[in-house]
Amino acid sequence: MKNLDTFSKRFISVSLSVMGLMLCASLFMYTSTPATAGMSSSVVPEFAAKDFPPSSGGKIMMDYTSVHVPSQDKTYYETLVWNTETGESKLYFYSYDTKGFKAYEDNVQLPRHPLD
Repeated sequence: MKNLDTFSKRFISVSLSVMGLMLCASLFMYTSTPATAGMSSSVVPEFAAKDFPPSSGGKIMMDYTSVHVPSQDKTYYETLVWNTETGESKLYFYSYDTKGFKAYEDNVQLPRHPLD
């Protein structure tokens, strides 16, 4: 690389950096798997499995999240459950009062066809 001009050296450096980032992103996407309706304890905690409706056909997917708020010393849990064939979805939150998951009101739910 001694005889390359400055532009060529920069171009090669940028190209190698972009290729490295693409490789890291590809490996990350390859190793991660989507959550499915198996209700395994790695997707949703055991205490939550009883609160969600059983599958009525189709492929049910689930996204589970939790946020700890240190100032309140409390953790908030939310789960979005959707049917990939019908597009129907429901957003749930964990209620400390009832010790179970409850669906949010309709004004918080996603529209039936959110991408339309």
